[in-house]
Amino acid sequence: MFTLAPAPAPVTPLPTFEALWWPVRLETVPGSGELLTVAYVVRVASGQSFVRQAIPPATVSTLFGSAGKGMNLVIGNTVLALQRQLDDGVAVDDLQPPFGGVALGEARECLARDLNEVFEVAARLGGAFGASTFGQPQPS
Repeated sequence: MFTLAPAPAPVTPLPTFEALWWPVRLETVPGSGELLTVAYVVRVASGQSFVRQAIPPATVSTLFGSAGKGMNLVIGNTVLALQRQLDDGVAVDDLQPPFGGVALGEARECLARDLNEVFEVAARLGGAFGASTFGQPQPS
């Protein structure tokens, strides 16, 4: 008697949504070198760029206690200022953070299904207190 093999599983197509993303880092204590990723900037292949806050305000308040309100103000104003500059046509490399101690990290390439997934990848790889080297060019 013959038995039929199960049909092969359909092949999931690879993502085609191309983007670059940058972590936006804040030096929490000036001169300490301690960097906290507070937002991400994403530029999609079409040239549009977007900024999203990385840490929810309630978490910032918990992390910083009595200084949480001020930190939320700094982070929120940073996100708004960067998005305003991008909306005005400023290139990502030319962005001017509104506060000292805020800087963009290295650009990372990403393939995803959509913009939301790029931000999800950035959040997983950009980490709040650390950074993966995945997606960065390796020295030759």
